Amino acid sequence: MCKIETANRFEFIDCCKGLGVFLVLILHVHNLVFYCGERNLVTHGMHLFFMPLFFLASGYVCYKIFTEKISFKRFFSLKMYALLFPFVFFGGAHSFLLAIDKQASLNVLTIFLNFMRDNVNEGYWFILVLFVIRYVSYIGSFVVEKWLRGSFKIKIVLSLMLNFCVGMVLSHYVPSLGKVVFYVPFFILGSLFRVKHLHEYIIKREFFCGFLLIVSLTIYGFLYVQELKFKPLLWFVMQIIPTVYVFNMIYMANPSNKIKKFFCSVGTKSLDIYVLHFFVLLGFKPGMLFFLHYDILPLFAQCTLLVIFALIILLFTMVISKMFNSNTLLRVCMGKFV
Repeated sequence: MCKIETANRFEFIDCCKGLGVFLVLILHVHNLVFYCGERNLVTHGMHLFFMPLFFLASGYVCYKIFTEKISFKRFFSLKMYALLFPFVFFGGAHSFLLAIDKQASLNVLTIFLNFMRDNVNEGYWFILVLFVIRYVSYIGSFVVEKWLRGSFKIKIVLSLMLNFCVGMVLSHYVPSLGKVVFYVPFFILGSLFRVKHLHEYIIKREFFCGFLLIVSLTIYGFLYVQELKFKPLLWFVMQIIPTVYVFNMIYMANPSNKIKKFFCSVGTKSLDIYVLHFFVLLGFKPGMLFFLHYDILPLFAQCTLLVIFALIILLFTMVISKMFNSNTLLRVCMGKFV
């Protein structure tokens, strides 16, 4: 099983993060390199699990929020600092470069407000949403621990309710935080996987889980072919099954497999890759690759191009990450302690 724990890291979690960030690159190549507005079957299907997988993995490693008493100072320094600095520094720098490219106002306050009001925070929404989910979950758990003397289940329920409320309220001011409502269940589920050992439960019911996956994919395929809209609740239910299935497959995978080792190595730098690859994408302009005729290529050829360009951007970003980590000041900007 690819679940070896080394230096307080689980390799299968790094696999999850590595696979997730690589799929993010593929999707962004489709949207921001080839500037193809319509998703094909593959890029649309990726949405079934790749972002929920990030939150599931994050919840798995943050389970101590619900099981242990953690001081605010330690929690903030270990978890929040690593998210806030990259979001503010790299998100702000990226927004400033976008403003220059669009010949928009270079007023710092205007750029910051536009950045926060953007539906996806110029692509950096994931970091902000994860920050809010972790922080609110910690508050919910702290309240239960200090005043209610409640159990693990009460902590889970209160944290879920608080996240729903905070997400709905703050989304009026920062639209991207509306995603908190949608992704917090995956974060909670990740913690449940760790605490309640849900892997064993799923392994024992492998046939039934496989049946649910087939049903889920069949419904998805039917709705996609019929070009019907996905209702939010149905889409959420359809995402849970593939996400859990992929998560468990990675958990069970052989760690000696070269593909797994590749995703493990990518996963150890997943946040660096996520925040830095947007700067690489700034170099691609609409029409730059028109000669490849991406829009009219068959699906297999499109997927081949997506993987090739995603690998190029991935390797280039990892080189930049290595340069950043060699400098003390830049490491601080990446949210890493000196």
